[in-house]
Parts: sequence; structure tokens; C-alpha cells
Amino acid sequence: MKANPTLDPYNLRIGMQLCIPAQENGMNNNNNMNNTPANMGNTASSRVYTTQRGDTLTRILDRYEISFGALQSSNPNVDFSGSLENMTLTIPSEDHFKTCPMAGAYIVKTGDSLDSISKKLLVITDSLLISNPTLTIDDFSIPGTKVCIPN
Repeated sequence: MKANPTLDPYNLRIGMQLCIPAQENGMNNNNNMNNTPANMGNTASSRVYTTQRGDTLTRILDRYEISFGALQSSNPNVDFSGSLENMTLTIPSEDHFKTCPMAGAYIVKTGDSLDSISKKLLVITDSLLISNPTLTIDDFSIPGTKVCIPN
């Protein structure tokens, strides 16, 4: 659960990408886990990227066409608020945090809130938050925001 802080363990689905921490000496012991960013969530299909001088979060996300949620999930021990120079990042091959297609979306209207949207759609608020990992609670009150509707 530490390696997958944004995933709901009670709502796992086929095809979701999970981070499996690397283990040293074949032991399943938290003290022996190699939790460096390059190894967290490093699957056969992910890439490792060493940041360059002048890299910004926006440039990295744009270059690899991923959301911040996906990058953060693959690099849970990285502080993205400081300098990104000479960091080793795991770039996920799939972005499970991208927004939903318009067919499965609700567009926030004036006066909406997380609670009112939840009641309108008959969906519990936790499910809405989990289905919209890039949105904050306040975002559900901003008209025009696209909200993914969970199945």
C-alpha cells in the first residue's frame, strides 16, 4: 500500500498498474526494500528518465504525455516541489490517471459541490474522488470542470 498510495485497495480492477517494490536478498522485509524512485513502480514497460538542466514538471509531463498523478504514483518518494535537476524518475508506460472520455463525464455547473454532484449522480463521494485523482474537493465546485463518473 505504501508503493501505491493513490489506489483504493478495495477497488482494484483488471488492467490497473500496481507498483511492486524491489526486494533485496529475496526477503520480504520493509527494512530491506529498495524504495528509490527508479525502482518504485518499475515494470517491464516503464522507462527510467534522468532529468536534465532546465527540465520542469510541465515539460516532463508533456514530453511523455502523462498526468502528474501517474508520475507521482510511479515515484512516490520524490518531492516535485523543488528542483528537478539530476533526478532519476520512473516514467509509467500507461497513465491510469488520465481523464475520462466525455461520454463518462459530468461537467460541473454553478452551485455544484462534491456532495451535490454525488447526490445527483447517486455515487458516494469517495468513489468520485478515487475516479478523479487529479481533482481536489474544491475542483468539484468550479464550473466547467470535467468529472469522471465511476462505473
